[in-house]
Amino acid sequence: MIISNGLKQSFYFTFAVSLSFISGSASANPANGQVVYGQATISNPDAQNTVINQSSQNLITNWQTFSIGQTETTTFNQPNSSAIALNRVIGGDPSKILGSLKANGQVFISNPSGVLFGKNAQVNVHGLMATTHNISDEDFKNGNYKFTQSSTYPNAAVINKGSIEAASYVALFGAAVENSGTIVANLGSVSLAAGKSATLDFNGDGLISFQVTEGIDGEVKDTDGNVLNDRVKNSGLIRANGGQVQLTAMSAANVIRSVVNNDGIIEANTVSEKGGRIFLGGGDNGVVTNSGSLVAVGDDAGEIGGNIIVTGETVQLTNALVDASGDSGGGKINIGGGWQGNDANIKNASDTTVDENTVLKANAKTNGNGGTVVVWSDGSTEFHGNISATGGSDTGNGGDAEISGKQHLFNTGYANLRASNGSFGTLLLDPGTVTIQDGDTTNLGFDTFNDAYLINQLASANVNITTSDTANFGDETINILSGVDITWGEASTLNLSAGRNIIMTSANIENTSTSTTPFDAVIMQALGTNAGNYSGIRLGASTIKSSNGDIRLTGSSGNTLGANRGILIGASEISSVGTGVNAAKITLDAQGGVELVFGGRVTSIDGDINITGSGGVANSDTVGVTIHKSSEVISTGTGVNAANISITGNGGNASNALNGKNYGVWIGDTGSGAGSVSSVDGTILVIGTGGLGGDQNHGVFINSSIGLSSGSGDITVTGTGASLSNFSNGVHLQGGGITSGYGNITLNGTGGATGGQDNHGVYLTGTSTISSTGIGSDAATININGTAGNGVDSSAVFLTSGAGITSVDGDITIMGNNTLTGASGNGVELALAEISSTGTGINAANINIIGGDVAGGPGSFATGIDLSSATSITAVDGGITLTGVSNTTGIRISGGSQIASTGTSVNAGVINVTGVGGLRGVIIEGIEFNPPAGNPSSRISSADGEITVNGSGSFAGVSLVDDGEILSTNGDITIVAESTSTAFFNDQTGGIDPSNLAVNSTNGRWLIYTSDPANNTYGGLLSDNQALWGKTFDADAPASITQVGNRYVFETAAPNITFTSTDATLTAGDSIDLSSNFSVTSPTFIDASAFGNVFTQDDMTNTFTGSPSITSAGTEPTTNSTGSPYSIDVTSGSLVSTNGYGFVFDSTGELTVIGSTDSGTGTGTGTGTETGVGTDLGMETSVSTSSNPTILLGLTPTGMEASPFVENCTEAKGVCDSHYSWEYEGVSLFERPEINMPSEMTYF
Repeated sequence: MIISNGLKQSFYFTFAVSLSFISGSASANPANGQVVYGQATISNPDAQNTVINQSSQNLITNWQTFSIGQTETTTFNQPNSSAIALNRVIGGDPSKILGSLKANGQVFISNPSGVLFGKNAQVNVHGLMATTHNISDEDFKNGNYKFTQSSTYPNAAVINKGSIEAASYVALFGAAVENSGTIVANLGSVSLAAGKSATLDFNGDGLISFQVTEGIDGEVKDTDGNVLNDRVKNSGLIRANGGQVQLTAMSAANVIRSVVNNDGIIEANTVSEKGGRIFLGGGDNGVVTNSGSLVAVGDDAGEIGGNIIVTGETVQLTNALVDASGDSGGGKINIGGGWQGNDANIKNASDTTVDENTVLKANAKTNGNGGTVVVWSDGSTEFHGNISATGGSDTGNGGDAEISGKQHLFNTGYANLRASNGSFGTLLLDPGTVTIQDGDTTNLGFDTFNDAYLINQLASANVNITTSDTANFGDETINILSGVDITWGEASTLNLSAGRNIIMTSANIENTSTSTTPFDAVIMQALGTNAGNYSGIRLGASTIKSSNGDIRLTGSSGNTLGANRGILIGASEISSVGTGVNAAKITLDAQGGVELVFGGRVTSIDGDINITGSGGVANSDTVGVTIHKSSEVISTGTGVNAANISITGNGGNASNALNGKNYGVWIGDTGSGAGSVSSVDGTILVIGTGGLGGDQNHGVFINSSIGLSSGSGDITVTGTGASLSNFSNGVHLQGGGITSGYGNITLNGTGGATGGQDNHGVYLTGTSTISSTGIGSDAATININGTAGNGVDSSAVFLTSGAGITSVDGDITIMGNNTLTGASGNGVELALAEISSTGTGINAANINIIGGDVAGGPGSFATGIDLSSATSITAVDGGITLTGVSNTTGIRISGGSQIASTGTSVNAGVINVTGVGGLRGVIIEGIEFNPPAGNPSSRISSADGEITVNGSGSFAGVSLVDDGEILSTNGDITIVAESTSTAFFNDQTGGIDPSNLAVNSTNGRWLIYTSDPANNTYGGLLSDNQALWGKTFDADAPASITQVGNRYVFETAAPNITFTSTDATLTAGDSIDLSSNFSVTSPTFIDASAFGNVFTQDDMTNTFTGSPSITSAGTEPTTNSTGSPYSIDVTSGSLVSTNGYGFVFDSTGELTVIGSTDSGTGTGTGTGTETGVGTDLGMETSVSTSSNPTILLGLTPTGMEASPFVENCTEAKGVCDSHYSWEYEGVSLFERPEINMPSEMTYF
């Protein structure tokens, strides 16, 4: 028959059945069904079968009863797998499915009296929903699958003891649900849910989600009347490989044993790389227990494990197996919550317990990384089980695991996170507070670990112990008690991270691994939350040591009262004992400052040391990094791998107005309590910035005499003083010491930038010493660079009160850059200071001091370089160079200060002093108001080395006042003075006695360069030699001055001396000497007496040597009288100016040539001949063009022959460059150089 909701007549089938589940007697097939929505036929082909042929996509049938006897079969033939048949039971009997239920689509069974699938039941459907709750017709029609418990029925259960298999899903929902049979929905979903209401959703991936929205109150009984202790329980087998399994329940009150309890087997293994998911959830008030197996593994090649979640108000795992392993990677297991309780999709349990027989596995079997395992609770967690999340046997790293109780943790379990061919995974232990004690696992309480446990655990995992419980006001402290010894050899990490602070007392932590793969061995972090009176990390009489694994400490103090620091290392040692490129590095980083005290040590051989600290806010002494009271930072390594040391500090904001002491870095104390930083071959870098508040906020402050030292590693110190304060220097040494043999020393300091006073760039006072002890060309150089703060009396570099810089063979360079405006600081200021180069030979240290770019404002007395109070700058064979630039005075040497070169060999150092000032270039003042005893004179002196003083200024270029001196024994002295006023100023009155001269070179000489003699004040400084004129220092350096003796050298040109040629007469054929035919015009010589005869008087006897050259064309033998008169030329000849006078030459003299008085007659023969008579030997004769013409004068039978030697005649009428030789009886008479040819030959 066909039954539809459109028929007016209903048909009912009545079966005689026993309603007792206990009797086990056969139940009849469903009876008295009425279709209320959709179309279907219900038929009974025989007594054992009921067939429902559904023709509509959705069907609602109300049944009087819906049960299936043990030998009976009910079959739903549906249009497709998406078709749903809702079977609502409206009678009062529970549904007992004891036989077979088949459907090619989805079947819903709703019976408020309960549903039982007996142990022989066989269900094979596409999808199954069995519930004790009702769904309205409208919700069903609209696809809103919301199920709610009927208020008229008591709590009833859905129980499966048989076999249920579905292609898509199985959902069992009631006031309670139990499965002791088998449920299979591979690639689909299995949901067992208990609650008052719930919603079933079909996801796009073919899976369902079942959301319980309201909990059940009161008892739940099965159909036999037995009270069920669990809301959802599985003691059978549930399998959804490639899909998901959900066991969820909500209870209105915790009046039952468990809301979810699994002691059976639940499987959701990976299928074709589609991972399975198992979820056991107990809601807000439920207890979730698992003593069975939860398995979501991926065994096939390339598969990874699935996800398993067990959570509720209380979670208990006993004798359980939870496995999410995979061939190519472990899955995820969450017991009691997500990682650190921060997964919003997983409810956090209040309490979680895992017993010693429970195993949690998320291994990667062949390849890939181990999975993630979390055991968590917001309250207390007890863990005694075993976790395994290992990496693949071929490749992959260990997984991660967390065992945590947000407030308390009791842990004796073990986690294996190893990897055969990869790195360890990390175990996180995260209670509210932690105590680590010495001993075994006995007598442990909550939040307590013993060192033996940690040693064992570190052999197979990195261990991260974290405390964080601000919401519940947990202590958040990690206490490491006396006697603890954690020593392990694996390349794993011990990470202690406290929300508040870490206290380690008389304990030892040591990693001995020599792994060549970089890793962290020890990490400590103290976050300083819940502000209080404590330091972040405090080590007392303890050691932290590592070979190749890095050590990293990060701390923050709770507040900055008293001696609270971010990291406090007292009488303790942190050390790296490894060697080579893989040696452990040490890093300390703290808010609130890092302090080493009472012998605290940080040491390393080859691993770098990095210390960074920032001071906090307190009344005083908020230093970034402090090393004092016999504490030290040491690098003992040698060679290229030696440990480098880096220290960086930022001062805090102490409010003490007089003595803030907000230093960036402080290396302090004196005597046996001195702190130090030292290195053999590694570099040392110190960077400090002063903080705000009060005064004396130096960038780097060193008052330890052994502050910094190095064998061959460079030492670099960079400091910046605080702004808006006084006495805040960039780098401040007060009795401090810096020493290096072969590593260069560099100090860079910048004084406080804004306002204040005495904010020097680099400041050395007391017995402070910077020294280079190396010998040879590789010796350490010393470089000091200072920039003054923008305040009153702020110098760029200031050495005072006995401070010293010394070197053997390494050069010393001091540069002071003062950019002051309207202030009185200096570029480089040296007061009672000593700078010395003690080296000898070609490698001896040179001293170079530069003070410049000083922009002093009106009324400023800023000086480029200022030496006072018996300051000493000395060198043996090294050179000394001072260069000062200022708007006022370039260089000032006063108060008995000395610049001396003491070398007595060819290598003796030279001294060069150059000052450029707006007023004075260089001033040497011998006496001050309180001169040092026994040394009242300021002096530049040399034994064998040369001295050059170069000064320029509008008021004076070089000034020697109050017995200021420039002296040399054997070396030359050069003074270059330029000024528009007084270039060279000397107020000495010592006369000519060399012992009293302001400038004196005993066996050498001095040269004083100025622009003009009238621009100087000589003070009786006699040269005893002529001045040199028309010379400058740039164009005529001392080496080019060949004149011997002491000399004044002036740029002013001397007058010229004029040489004029005089007239002369010459008879043709005679010779003449013209060398004396000149006159000399004397100039107006500069009057030496007008300048105190400090140079000798110039005159015609001493201004030149040699004589001019006098020549004339008329002196040639063949010269004729026709060209007369001839010019007499005067040129320099052998003239040499002895002191710069110039020469002018006037060639106005003339040479007159007259004819000879001889006479004679003769006859010429040849072509075109003529006879002539003359009063001289000149004749005009026309001769042939024969190459050998003969002219006979008829004086003798043989006559006078002219023998022509004609060469190189290139034109018909040219000039031949040969001569005719006229001879009489073989004697030459005269020569003529020219012959006009060929038509005429003329002889004169």
